[in-house]
Amino acid sequence: MSQFEFTLTLFSILIAVIFGRLVSTLSSITSRTADYQHVGWLFVLLLNLLLSYWLFWESRNDATTFAEYVALLTTGGLLIYAVCLLTPSAVQDDWHGYFDGVRARFYMGYGGHFASDTLFEFLLHRDVSANWIPIGLCIFGALVPDKRAQWLTLSLFLLTFTLVYGRLIMQS
Repeated sequence: MSQFEFTLTLFSILIAVIFGRLVSTLSSITSRTADYQHVGWLFVLLLNLLLSYWLFWESRNDATTFAEYVALLTTGGLLIYAVCLLTPSAVQDDWHGYFDGVRARFYMGYGGHFASDTLFEFLLHRDVSANWIPIGLCIFGALVPDKRAQWLTLSLFLLTFTLVYGRLIMQS
């Protein structure tokens, strides 16, 4: 088993766990009073999960360095942290209040995920200029508690995924 296959297996297990939590929380939220901002963030995380797996597959390299391996695991770990904050194990009665309570930690974990991903891409000698957009949006979302600003942050994340990461997928 090569280093890439070992890392891909570990990454696949992490993604399966995250995917299960996202889908179960989506069904829980939509069966009760829907908080559309929370549903939007779960959708963004689901897109990020699929894109992370795709981009990792595109970067397959049998000679993975230790720094790349640590950056990859940190990226996956911080994505799991962000997902776990938005997908509690117990069903919530007030999803609006729950999101407001974990908002700053979610944005910092999610921003850390993008910072670690930027390091991983940098180690692979790729262009990392687009990665600063989500990091800035996470800092903005963590610092500004206004509900309209939260919707703006979510909208800009969806726009970023559509324009930036859609371009990356079309090029591969």
